[in-house]
Amino acid sequence: MYILTNRAMPDYVKIGFTTKDLDKKMTELLKENSPHPFQLFFAKKVDDYKTVEKDLHFELGTNRSHPTRNFFNLTTQQAFNAVNKHDGDILVNRGRRATVNFYDSLGLKSGDKIAYRHNPRITAVIVDDNLVKSKNIYTNLAGLTYEITDNASITNTLDCWTYKKEILSKRRDRLNK
Repeated sequence: MYILTNRAMPDYVKIGFTTKDLDKKMTELLKENSPHPFQLFFAKKVDDYKTVEKDLHFELGTNRSHPTRNFFNLTTQQAFNAVNKHDGDILVNRGRRATVNFYDSLGLKSGDKIAYRHNPRITAVIVDDNLVKSKNIYTNLAGLTYEITDNASITNTLDCWTYKKEILSKRRDRLNK
């Protein structure tokens, strides 16, 4: 389950689930729904995500923007309270330090510098959780990649970035063996 925010929709949060990598999901959402990248506010791994999502949609139904859309007129705190009461493992939490850091799975830590694979002069610094900084812009890696490339055909953000000349997707695979 995730909670996303977007500066194009400041009064709304997106609450949903994905079985995909969160970076991939956020890249897809940027292509489909918004002129600006989504920001990951909270993510939690739950066992029965379909039931949790259905329960949340019922509970928060009066705040839903449209019956077929997963956007809710809620503060991030209200969304957090609703999602976090369900059992599961917290992956990312902007309200507090996350218990699992996305970049840990890549062997990266806050302050590490990554480079755009196709132009190594374009760099970003890991800030925390799923947040990077590039030229004083704070965003997620998927959003930064999309803004750099303006290319909707990218399917794996980690293929576009390197750390010490190692492609991040290959680094993740190597470290997870």
